[in-house]
Amino acid sequence: MLAIKIKTTMKELPQIIKEEIIKLPKQLRDAISYINWQLILEEISREYVTEEEFDDLRTEVVLVLIGAEYPEFLAQNIEDNLGLSNNDSIQISKMVFEKIFSPIAEKLQSLVKNEVSTKNYSWQKTINFIVSGGDYSVFIEK
Repeated sequence: MLAIKIKTTMKELPQIIKEEIIKLPKQLRDAISYINWQLILEEISREYVTEEEFDDLRTEVVLVLIGAEYPEFLAQNIEDNLGLSNNDSIQISKMVFEKIFSPIAEKLQSLVKNEVSTKNYSWQKTINFIVSGGDYSVFIEK
């Protein structure tokens, strides 16, 4: 449904992208905003797509970023929806993974590791919570 909405309202695409990214968990939003992925995508697409096709390419990348499409289908979706050759679609997909998805994934991993390391998790708190029957007061430091 999202793809239909995006394809039918290309003028509203930037707003739709923002709205969909806002719905994501905070760490993922922070990781996505860590790099200027749209500018990188423009650079990647210059030798492969026209300006009119760029919106469709951006849509395919956004669908992966927000989790609406599986990353492993990106090359096939680019080929199907933009009408590019298999080789061009694979090249674009490889560059998107290398220059956009990998840096975002690395940043997300570091954000999650940082959050986990700063929180005080312990097995005793989990056991206390289970034994208490779901009483959140067991987490209050005494």
